[in-house]
Amino acid sequence: MRLLVVGHPFILAYNQKKYVAMKQIEPRLRLRIVGPRQTPHLFGAYRCELHPELSAEEVIPLSSALSRSHMTCVLNPVKMARILREFLPDVIHIEEEPQAFLTLETLALRDALTQHVPVTLFTWDNLHRRRRFPWHAAKHQLRAYSLRRASAIVCGNREAEHLLRTREGYKGLCVVLPQIGLDLEEHAPGNEAGLKQQLGLEDSIVVGYVGRLVPEKGVGLLLSALERLASFPWKLLLVGSGPLERQIHHEWRARFPGRIVHVRAIPHREVPRYLRCLDVFVLASYALANWKEQFGLTLAQAMLLGIPSVVSSSGAIPEVAGPGALVFPEGSAEGLREALQSVLRSASLRRELGARARAFASRQYSLPNIAARYLEVFDQARRMQAMEVGQLRRAQA
Repeated sequence: MRLLVVGHPFILAYNQKKYVAMKQIEPRLRLRIVGPRQTPHLFGAYRCELHPELSAEEVIPLSSALSRSHMTCVLNPVKMARILREFLPDVIHIEEEPQAFLTLETLALRDALTQHVPVTLFTWDNLHRRRRFPWHAAKHQLRAYSLRRASAIVCGNREAEHLLRTREGYKGLCVVLPQIGLDLEEHAPGNEAGLKQQLGLEDSIVVGYVGRLVPEKGVGLLLSALERLASFPWKLLLVGSGPLERQIHHEWRARFPGRIVHVRAIPHREVPRYLRCLDVFVLASYALANWKEQFGLTLAQAMLLGIPSVVSSSGAIPEVAGPGALVFPEGSAEGLREALQSVLRSASLRRELGARARAFASRQYSLPNIAARYLEVFDQARRMQAMEVGQLRRAQA
């Protein structure tokens, strides 16, 4: 199979592991990953990288325009067209939302140059919101244009699939899969005793969160709940950056001297080390009018490491957590306090939840399993497209 992948997430070597795993499963796979040279991020920009097991021929960064947002970014159309003509893909997989400009650009070039090549799309969108005119109508039309041309859609969560079916009337092949899988060796359970000592976390029950320090991630809820559990020997590890840093340092650390440790944002590859310092992982997100939790990658990582979790009921979080977490109603500080009190009191409950979490995550999020399921989607899209082309040709004969 000759697979062309288009999308900004896979300019990162960490995310490219999904396609490395596909090549290990299917050695005959020919691959091209195309994306912008760099893409904006909340705290800067990501620049294109190359996984050591991929070649420069397989990862192709292109110049981009309108790139202040990944939703409006477009790539050099002349070079995109050349890649399509020279590589002649069997499947084009677009790792962007259906309404993203890069999706529309790729589909237009496909229609012009390689009309019968099947296209598969990825979507996270699990929030039904009605924008003002003309933005709502524009988004609806752009998504409809893309969905009509897709042989299959991969949804990052069940809510996205539900909206796709019920609100947008999509009738084609649709599967629910995480966007990336997790390396089992990287996420082997263990005890980072040296790092815990370095951070001053020894001799305590370590509660933690890894991610953006923004209100909607429920960091304030977590701090409020822990304040009411001050009699327990907890310490809190926060790993990440964001607008709440100042409040954490000037208000909360002063209120609990020696009990709150903050580490600014770290590279993806370092996340498992810091998660291994935890006894309990917390993801207390709550939905906003324009945002809802779509997956929670660090939750999946914590689960694979065998770490018990306390999570909110918001968005896709309960679906991701499965049986390896205590779930409390989103936005409820009292619900979070009660769940935390249960796991702080009981080491046996922590062990039980951690074992369930690891077993569930090993089945659902391991890199080989995710890679194999994507290959199945691509094969099915090829077969469906071949049948449609055959039917069309017979009708024209």
